[in-house]
Amino acid sequence: MPCFNAERYVKRSLESVFCQTYDVKQIICVNDESTDGTLPILKEIKDSGGAITIISQPNAGASAARNNGLRRVSAEYVQFLDSDDLLEPTKLEHQAGLIEQAESRPDLIAAASKSVFVDQPARPPAVNNIHPDEWTGLVLSGLGITSSNLWKTSTVRSVGAWDEAWSPSDDAELMFRMLKSGAHVLRDSHVLTTLQRQNDSLSNRDAVASAKAWLELRSEIYHYLSANDLLTPEREQTLLKTAYFRLHMLAEEEPKTAIKWHRELIPRDYIPDDPWLGLGRVYVLLYRLFGFSRAEQLHRYWLRLRRLFA
Repeated sequence: MPCFNAERYVKRSLESVFCQTYDVKQIICVNDESTDGTLPILKEIKDSGGAITIISQPNAGASAARNNGLRRVSAEYVQFLDSDDLLEPTKLEHQAGLIEQAESRPDLIAAASKSVFVDQPARPPAVNNIHPDEWTGLVLSGLGITSSNLWKTSTVRSVGAWDEAWSPSDDAELMFRMLKSGAHVLRDSHVLTTLQRQNDSLSNRDAVASAKAWLELRSEIYHYLSANDLLTPEREQTLLKTAYFRLHMLAEEEPKTAIKWHRELIPRDYIPDDPWLGLGRVYVLLYRLFGFSRAEQLHRYWLRLRRLFA
């Protein structure tokens, strides 16, 4: 569990580990040079009998903290848990049962999860399902996430563990390397992990950096699938439409970056008319006539005029 300024949630997250019906071998908390009350809370839990190991490191980010803890893991499988996420009591027992029932030991259990929006209490929770196709799932962020998945320790180590340069797409990037290495993925549709989404989360604080990392990784996935004859029509369409959606969102904040990635990722004959994109007929017409950059500019003017005369 990487812990950075997590005083608001870390105790509750650890309680969700203590309540597991499965016998947890180790609980390793890595304090990433927190400046709030996180470390005193961890020490208080340990002093009161909580069987945790506390490691402190200079601030280096969540991926570095996970790698620091991973070096001390002795079990066959490891549960990475962000300090504001929660596990249902049967989470680990359920997934241990899936491993025992499997014909071979999986490298990854990709599991569904539930997101709750702590700063928007009226907003209903969202379920993050697992896609039946692992490559499409990876593109769509539908192959589980850090806390919902269960990871085979030796496999994570063998592919180089967490790449500290890829935050906030580090979990998808790690799974990409695992899939490239031939990892056996077991899907788990049970929702036994809760993600507490906050307005001040890393991805919300730097949405542009998040979009750039997302696009760079999907570009690498696209080229890998193409080079290895794995780019089925469904996978290609999923990549293109989700990439285009990200580009459309990025264009308002950093148009030059969006144009660069559009040239990198989107074929000349692609038309963004998929209903899922929700761009509308006017946008599609502008795109057909003028291309991406001008369509983005002109469509924003069109929306302003429409609001003005509504």
